[in-house]
Formats: sequence, structure tokens, C-alpha cells
Amino acid sequence: LSVSFPNRRELQQDDFAELNAILQNVVIEIPEDPPTLTSGGVTMDLYNVVCQDLKLSGASLSSRRITSRDVELQVTLSGLDFTCQSRYRYTGALGVTGRGDVIVYSRGNQAVATATVSSTSATLPPTNVVMNSCNPTIQIVDIDFANGGIISWVLDAVEGLLRDTMERLAQQLICSELQKALQGQTKEFLSYAKKMLDRYSSADATVSKDALLAREQKVEQSIPLDSDVQLLNLQEQDTNTGKWIHQALNKGVEYLNAMVDTPSGSRELQVNRWLRDYVLDTDGALVLEQPDNGMVVYEGHDVVTQTTIVLDRVKLVGLDTFTQFDPFEMPSGNYTLHTNMAWEYLALEIDATVTIRPSTLDSSIIVDSSSGSSPVVEQVSAFVGIRDLVASSALLTAID
Repeated sequence: LSVSFPNRRELQQDDFAELNAILQNVVIEIPEDPPTLTSGGVTMDLYNVVCQDLKLSGASLSSRRITSRDVELQVTLSGLDFTCQSRYRYTGALGVTGRGDVIVYSRGNQAVATATVSSTSATLPPTNVVMNSCNPTIQIVDIDFANGGIISWVLDAVEGLLRDTMERLAQQLICSELQKALQGQTKEFLSYAKKMLDRYSSADATVSKDALLAREQKVEQSIPLDSDVQLLNLQEQDTNTGKWIHQALNKGVEYLNAMVDTPSGSRELQVNRWLRDYVLDTDGALVLEQPDNGMVVYEGHDVVTQTTIVLDRVKLVGLDTFTQFDPFEMPSGNYTLHTNMAWEYLALEIDATVTIRPSTLDSSIIVDSSSGSSPVVEQVSAFVGIRDLVASSALLTAID
């Protein structure tokens, strides 16, 4: 199984312009007030801490396989800037007191988080995500005190301690949000994807041939038929209908299994050329899904953003890479044909639109998202494929 994103490109200067247009109007409240700061005989309390002027210049996602059931993801954020503002009150020696505002500027920060995506079996889709580590690097570049008449010796006593405290609060906030995204939104999306894939999975993929034959015969006997519908008995080739069907199937399979030359000088099965001429589009793909107005496949709303993923188109690629084509083998029951086919590869090319807006939940940590900034809209293409695929199926036939 392989997953890739075609036409990968390097980040450009304005790639995060739309996202930053949302972030610059976001005001995030620190959920809890910081602890009391004490240094050099001075005690300072911070309260009403908020962070704003958020900006991001880079983000990346990479993965590596750990075991047959586990994949490690690494999320990297870079060029993260923000400004935090807080009210303060302090008490110093000789009963000196005061209160005011402090503004902390932080620039060029980054964070690296890892998480493990796991499945209960190597043959089943992943369903669980656990964050393993989070390592933010925070840099306070400037601190401004205002409206408090703070004197220089108090400033000298608390500035270093304040710097350390704000860095620690920022680290906790970043890791908390990354954990919510990885263990919350990502896990929710994996659960949705599993439900979609479960519709195509088979619980009895390893059933024995005898059990499969018995099931096919049971299906043949249990199908309700109208009086003018007759199942084709593929075992009775001595009848006129049986002979005609047998000859037609043999001729068709013989034609499609013939080896033909390709423009590149290699040889392939005739069925591949026939598919390109009559079934596939000019790109060699079969369009499976292309809703007129797109189809919403995911909607998520958390304390930071509301995200919508719309499926624009799904194409099946690789149908014209047949290496084995036996669509009508000898029947296993009176009316059932077995089909065996093999492809060099089959893949799904998925085009989707991802739209991100500021959160509007009552519990949102975004205090102000009403400036009317445009949503972030990204066009995403994913390529998911399987190499050396062998498939078998059974076909029940009838004449109306």
C-alpha cells in the first residue's frame, strides 16, 4: 500500500497568507492565571493573560513506518510569532505596590510534535492516535511594562522571572492545542475513514474454497426470481444456450488475452488497449465519483477552527495495467462463474477542497474572530494505491 501527494512543491512566501489573515484577528485567553512570581523581595501576580497577533510561516507533516500496524507522524511548526498581554500587580520592599499592564513579544518560535497512528491489525485501517512528544522552542524578544509606574529595581527583579514564566505558558498552550488536534480531530477523521472502508471489507476473506462453493450454491437456491427470469446453467453446455454462451465467452476472453505491442516497444494484454479506447478517459483513469457541487465528507468544529472537507472527484487509475485476465473460469456452481484478475497496480486519485474558518463555539479559546477575514481554502490531491494486486470474484448470471 502506498500513499503519496503528487506534484509536491516547496513552500512559497505567501502560502500562509490566508491562514495568517485569520490568526491576526484571533485573541486567545490563557485558561488559568499564572502562578505568583517572587524574586529579589518582589512579588508579582499576573491575571487576564491573552495572546494575539499570531502568525505562522511554515508547517510540515512527515511519517515513517514503525511496525506493520504503527506509523509515526511528525508535525513541525516554524516561524510562529505571537504577542501576549497581561495585567499585573506587584508588592516590593518597604510596602511599595503597583499595578499595570505588561506586553510580551515572542518571535521565530517553533514546535515539533510526534504521534503514533496505530491499528489493531496490519490488514485493518488505523483507528487510534497518541501523541508521543511535544518540543516547542519559545523565544521572548522583548517585554514592555505600561501604566504602572514600575521602578527600575522592581523591573530588574522580575523581568527574568516573567520571561521564563511566559515561555513556559506558551509551551504548555502550544502542546495542548497540538494534542487536541492529533488525538481529537485526527482520531475523529480516522474513525470516519474506517466507517467508509468497512463497507468494502470482507469479514470472511480467508474462507475455504469448499465453504465458498457451499455459500454460492445456497445463494443460487435462495434468490427469488420472477416467472420470466431464468438463471443461466453454465454447466449444461449441451444445450443451445449453453453452447452459445460458452463459445461467446471463450472468443471474448481469447481476444482480450492476446498480447499486443505498445508504442514503447513492450508487450501487454489486449484488454489494456481496449480499456483505453472505450472505457477510460484521456488520462487513462475511470471517474468513480464527481458530485455536481461536491460531497461533504468531513466537518469538524473545535475550540480553534471549524474545518470542512469536500470531495470533488475520485478517479481509479491503473485499470489498464492487467497482467492476468481470466474473467470467466469454469463455474463452481451451476450458475456461478469465477473471475481471477491481476494488475500491476491500482490506485485512487482523490481531489478534495479543505476550508478552514475561525471557531464560533461558545467554548472557543478565540475571543475575537468577527473581523470578517476570508476562510482558508486549499485544493488537495491524494494518491492511494496498491501494487501487484490479485483479485477473485464470483458472478451469478440470469436472462430476463
